[in-house]
Amino acid sequence: MLVILLATTTVIATFFGGLLALRAKDRFHLVLGLSAGLLLGLVGFDLLPEIFEMNSQDLIGVKTVSVALIAGFLCTALHRTVCRFS
Repeated sequence: MLVILLATTTVIATFFGGLLALRAKDRFHLVLGLSAGLLLGLVGFDLLPEIFEMNSQDLIGVKTVSVALIAGFLCTALHRTVCRFS
């Protein structure tokens, strides 16, 4: 029964989120910014601590997850810089 209640809540929340996005066409960039910020908050405060707890491998004395996170950030920054000047 709890599963059905959670699924129904998800459907209703998704419906109202889409309705909000359709009604706020002139402020659509704000709605997208809000949803992106919520997802980044979820990753930063919920998922990353779990990943660091589960990681047991080290690379040059540093946790592998830290190296992968920094490498991904640097690759993204490099890609944005190269694409901007080409």
